[in-house]
Amino acid sequence: MAKAPKKEPVGKEGPQVILYEKPDCPLCEEAGELLRELQEEFTFELKRRSISGDPLLWARYRDVIPVILVDGKEVCRGVVSLETLERALRRAQRTYRLSAFVRKIFARKGWR
Repeated sequence: MAKAPKKEPVGKEGPQVILYEKPDCPLCEEAGELLRELQEEFTFELKRRSISGDPLLWARYRDVIPVILVDGKEVCRGVVSLETLERALRRAQRTYRLSAFVRKIFARKGWR
């Protein structure tokens, strides 16, 4: 019986997506659902962060959540757009594929 290929952690395969949210926020729940659905099409690590326990995040985002960052870049604020998210994830995944290709080349050449 052939072994399944070993899968690397998701964070090494694709972008990191952070959803800033707060409790009892229907827009935040909708954004979370949309991101979970997008994980069926795109590979990314999703981290959900509540702003309610962090005074700095609360001051920055309390009136504009949900806020979504892709690899540290804010892509949605308040209103979450499927088109904007898909575009950001496609762009981020192209970057990851390119960097993986470059890493392979460097490994073959013995470069660091």
